[in-house]
Amino acid sequence: GTGISRLENQLAKVEYEIKPKKLQALHEQVIFEYPFLADIFESVLITDNRLPDCPIVFCNDLFEQMTCYPKEEIIGKNCRFLQGPHTDQEVVRNIRKAVDEGLELEVELLNYRKDGVPFYNVFLMLPVHAPGKKSGEVHYFIAIQKDITVLRQPGSNPQAWTCAEVGMWLYHSGLGSFLSPFLSHEINGEKLFALTESELTFIAPSSTLPEQRVLLTKITNLGLNPARAFSIDVSKIQNFNYNHPQNNEENLRIGEEVDTSKSRPWWRRVKKKRDSKTPRENTIPSSPTTKSARKDSATSVESSSGQTTPKNNVSELEKLSALHDICSGNLITMKTFYRKKIFVIQVPNTITYELLMDQLMELYQFPVKCKYKDLDEDWLLLEDDDSVEAAILCSAGGTVSLKVSKKFKPLSKEKQLYLNPLPVAMAVVDAEGAIVYMNRCAELLVDQEPHEYMRRKLKKCITHDIDLQVTGVHQDIVLLTGEKLKAYITPEQVEFNRVILLSK
Repeated sequence: GTGISRLENQLAKVEYEIKPKKLQALHEQVIFEYPFLADIFESVLITDNRLPDCPIVFCNDLFEQMTCYPKEEIIGKNCRFLQGPHTDQEVVRNIRKAVDEGLELEVELLNYRKDGVPFYNVFLMLPVHAPGKKSGEVHYFIAIQKDITVLRQPGSNPQAWTCAEVGMWLYHSGLGSFLSPFLSHEINGEKLFALTESELTFIAPSSTLPEQRVLLTKITNLGLNPARAFSIDVSKIQNFNYNHPQNNEENLRIGEEVDTSKSRPWWRRVKKKRDSKTPRENTIPSSPTTKSARKDSATSVESSSGQTTPKNNVSELEKLSALHDICSGNLITMKTFYRKKIFVIQVPNTITYELLMDQLMELYQFPVKCKYKDLDEDWLLLEDDDSVEAAILCSAGGTVSLKVSKKFKPLSKEKQLYLNPLPVAMAVVDAEGAIVYMNRCAELLVDQEPHEYMRRKLKKCITHDIDLQVTGVHQDIVLLTGEKLKAYITPEQVEFNRVILLSK
């Protein structure tokens, strides 16, 4: 019925993933053991305790949104990939102990997203036993996770922040470009306030002068008003009633110390409704939008029954928008698909078409065009600011799925006019090795005309020998015609394209 189809919508259909019927049976067992999980709306993982290394066999869309890890990439793996250089190893050992002994565990720990952003995660792990039983052999573990960075906040004294907490502040302050260099140089709170312009240039050499000045200004403001480190409505934080553990003993709960009878106040929940025909059944609002958004309206532990919301029911859209996580601020999640490459990214909900295309070009290293799914399940071209806004609206606060394809972008006529007469044989290839240009000297050297090579892979129409990853040195290559040449790939890229110089 509806419950099965909703659960199936969250499956990635990849190897090692739990099968739909088993997932439905597991869902029923979870509700049997832990009724308070029936209507939560948070990140969920399920691992199989009977397989070596307890691999993930299911994760919901909200886990993708929280961690930026595509489920296609993590199914079949142990969830230790969320750990990072500053994750408390004592906590990790206790998680291992709980798994080995089949125990409940609840703890706050430091984790890292795929893009390197650190976050504080409240992690609740519960053992799931054989069907109809609440003890004995543990078949699965279900883990509910919540990014509580904004609720918890690193602390009122920025001078005492760890380098991971500085990273959290950078990300939530819109200074994410400094995140990686600051983490690699281990810039903690003390070092943050001692930064000079020259040190900043050394730490983040690719940053621009305006970016550096914005950062230094924000550091000054942070020192003057540390209570405003995270620009968020304090009353909204208080509504979640999250109390940060003050010490390790208070933080870690294991076995019988874990309360398995009630929900947590910092979790989002889907409100229960009653239908006159089915007074005893829970109904969960289902987004009248894309398949991706409908997926996000249900977790692996939702009620097994539900009603489909009419497309014109605006109030249901508003309810789903209210479930948007306060911890992610004004960001939305996009999942992009291109062949076997899948990226999960977070972008401002006000992003323009031009900025989105720039960000995707950075990810894929070539110009792209995208399609999104509308309310009628049709794939439409993303082509301007209005269509970006439409794609976001169609997701109703869930993940925006985009089909990406490569957009062929030849060299401009001006560049061609400049390069054609040069007495040096020159080819230009994109990030995938497809030829976008050869000047006349190169065409004569390889004996090919534009219609024979344009848009084709260099390795398929010119030579099998060249290694496009090796730059700055001469390579000996053999053309498909048998002629021997030398190739030199310049280290510098031009609009993500590589320039190859050919000679005899």
